[in-house]
Amino acid sequence: MNAPEESAGPGWAPGLAHRTRDVPPVEFQARVHPDDFRVEEIPAFAPAGEGDHVLFEIEKVGLGTPQAIGALARVLGVAPARIGCAGLKDAGAVARQWLSVEGPSLSAVEAAAAPGVRVLRAARHPHKLRVGKLLGNRFELVLRGLDARGHEHAARVLVRLSASGLPNYFGPQRFGRRGETWKLGAALLVGPADYLAELARQAAGDAGAGPAAELMGALGATRRGEHRRLARLAPRLEPELAAVARQLARRPLDLRSAARAVPKTVRRFHFSALQARAFNRVLAARIDEIDRLAPGDVAFVHASGAAFPVEELGPLAARVARFELSPSGPISGRRLLAASGAPGAVEARALAAEGLDVPLPASRLGFDARGARRPLRVPLAELEARAAGPLLSLRFRLPPGSYASALLEELGKAGTALQSPPPQAR
Repeated sequence: MNAPEESAGPGWAPGLAHRTRDVPPVEFQARVHPDDFRVEEIPAFAPAGEGDHVLFEIEKVGLGTPQAIGALARVLGVAPARIGCAGLKDAGAVARQWLSVEGPSLSAVEAAAAPGVRVLRAARHPHKLRVGKLLGNRFELVLRGLDARGHEHAARVLVRLSASGLPNYFGPQRFGRRGETWKLGAALLVGPADYLAELARQAAGDAGAGPAAELMGALGATRRGEHRRLARLAPRLEPELAAVARQLARRPLDLRSAARAVPKTVRRFHFSALQARAFNRVLAARIDEIDRLAPGDVAFVHASGAAFPVEELGPLAARVARFELSPSGPISGRRLLAASGAPGAVEARALAAEGLDVPLPASRLGFDARGARRPLRVPLAELEARAAGPLLSLRFRLPPGSYASALLEELGKAGTALQSPPPQAR
């Protein structure tokens, strides 16, 4: 049930194991130019042509989705919360995705532009775009600096993954620039004091200086006056920490209410990074089994997203071979459909390692963590590979929530998914 011994692995994937670890690493450079990494969202529906909202497609370069939304919100004169999206797209890519907004005119949306983001097309629609409302994403990647042996190894990896599926790791970009977002989720489980301290520590950075460090030092105050003075510090802080400082100034020494001042969506994002790390633990332990079910597994139905406990393996083998079903891993929560037997034991160890093996009431987190199942593999669909001298061009499609960096990791086996700073527009 466990993969062969590997190193402790990176913070985003403890015990990281590769499906193609018998194939030597491919040496290449990724994301040298903005056009080297392109992603296009596949929408679940087309604009209706009428309604109170505007559905519009953007192209962004060097910006994450939240930053692009913030920039467009300022241009359109609306709060960022008024803009809906179906998914988050990497800052280190030329990305096309759909957004929606209620309020501005169609012409205002069509004309909207900001550094690094432009509107491609827009039309009226009856409702706001919600997270998850997409069919998947198409990727175009250019890898540079390959030699003949590198092309040979890459071809072996692609053939193998086309047959067995791509390991469905949450990529390192899911865990923030420093790869430490999961630590905020872990601190949430401990309590508000730990969460606020970790939030301030990460904002202060390695230097441990600046306004975030001042806030961190004030969190342990025992006198109300020390917290009331934080109101003067708030304008110098990032938005989440500014909200914390203002709340402590209003309600000194009440760390619980200060933690709740961080927007629920942000706190949920921090916690979901911890859930993702636990899932990656399970996947690493079961890397050799992603294309077959075991007794006690919870099977994932790719067509519908449903999941069910496996009782009899025989009738399901053909469906697994057709990529209709796959084994799944846990996204922890109060309604998680848990595996049993050997798969259940792997999951229990992974959840315990992250402190997620206990009930998670909404009153403790400040939001509801229901739980879900995520497939251990996904199809590497519509794959095209073209070698040209030192270049390898790849085109493929992945389901929503899956990461192209998982393919880069299988090729390079670097433990970093070969991340690089977001490229700047040329």
